[in-house]
Amino acid sequence: MRLAISYLLGLSLLTLLMFGTNLLGLPLNTTNSLLLFALTIIPLIILYPHLPSTPKISTSPSKLNKILKGIILVLSLVVLLNDSYRIVGEWDSLTLYDFRARRIVETGSIAKAAEIQGSYFYSYPLFTSLFHSFTYLLGFSSPMLIYGLIFISFLTIFYSLLRTHANEFLSLLGTILLIFAPHLFWHAQIAYTNLAYATYLSLGALFLLEWKDNKSTIFAILGMFFTGTSVWVRSTEPFWLGNLLLFLVIGVSNFRFKDIFYGLLFFYPLQQLWKRYVAAMFHNVESTVSQIQGSVATVATAAIQPTFLQLLSDTIVFFTHSIVRPYAPVLLLFAISLLMQLTKRRLSLFLISLIIFDLLVSFIGTYVFAITQSYWREIPGSLERMMMFISPLIIYVFIITIDSTKKNYGQ
Repeated sequence: MRLAISYLLGLSLLTLLMFGTNLLGLPLNTTNSLLLFALTIIPLIILYPHLPSTPKISTSPSKLNKILKGIILVLSLVVLLNDSYRIVGEWDSLTLYDFRARRIVETGSIAKAAEIQGSYFYSYPLFTSLFHSFTYLLGFSSPMLIYGLIFISFLTIFYSLLRTHANEFLSLLGTILLIFAPHLFWHAQIAYTNLAYATYLSLGALFLLEWKDNKSTIFAILGMFFTGTSVWVRSTEPFWLGNLLLFLVIGVSNFRFKDIFYGLLFFYPLQQLWKRYVAAMFHNVESTVSQIQGSVATVATAAIQPTFLQLLSDTIVFFTHSIVRPYAPVLLLFAISLLMQLTKRRLSLFLISLIIFDLLVSFIGTYVFAITQSYWREIPGSLERMMMFISPLIIYVFIITIDSTKKNYGQ
């Protein structure tokens, strides 16, 4: 698990260094990129012994467990093999993520690349574009292997966190369920931001849950740094709010104020980075509070309009088609978990609350979008991809629920 965490931390640190130093005037060329890579490795080497590792729990050999490991290995190799020869070919990446990367390589400057592309350049943060640039500067023809390694790191950390609480069979089963969760396996083989976003956001939440039980500060820092990195990947979605609320509730209720300080120290700069940069470029600064107030005012105004009920009905239908239907298998697992936990009167309150919060935010966000944008019905695929992060959280709570039920029955 340490290697997987280091890889994801390294990607975030490298792209942040590339961004920050270029704004300070350092050209992005091969030599400077290698120097920044070396600077990224140094803190990772120092941090490595302090990172959480996969639990070493002795178990009796099982043929079924070997089969499950074999399936995970084969599917991981399939992803790596496909990514080893694939080039960037998806529309959004060709016109934005990879386009920006190639202009940065050509000019050596983020600012000059932005001048070439115009306002569309600022649509999303530069996380993916900068690691694309890094691979091109090193002479590689495609950045696709990075996506495959993000996927494998995701699986590794997810399994390790599950293994802390569940037996080996259920942990392996949960990992296979994650592989086949909506979109994840496919997105490991295309150059979109959604895989990285789902990885950082969901792992951020799971690290925070581990912090609740483990009480180690490193989990608080990892949880909030990963959550902050998710905003560095995609800044428009507000789901980081759920992780932040989870962090504050756990921290305050357990009087861990030192951990709260460290967590916010690693989160807030990342959460603000792209917003402040874009605001500086367009001379317009809007706080998160004012954005939330604006959304509330929009919904309140719409609620008194004659078309309110019709638009609400249309939003429910749209949400059902875009979220409920494609994620039906995963949502079924959530319903089963909730029913089993209610029956036992022993809820995983924090994680279940987070999942419900995120689903509510996605629905309310869809309704706000429907109010403010006439083309809102044209984004079903985007909304569906945006919610990829919900699957790991639901699968995690499902496996934990099954494992606790087995223990209660002495199996």
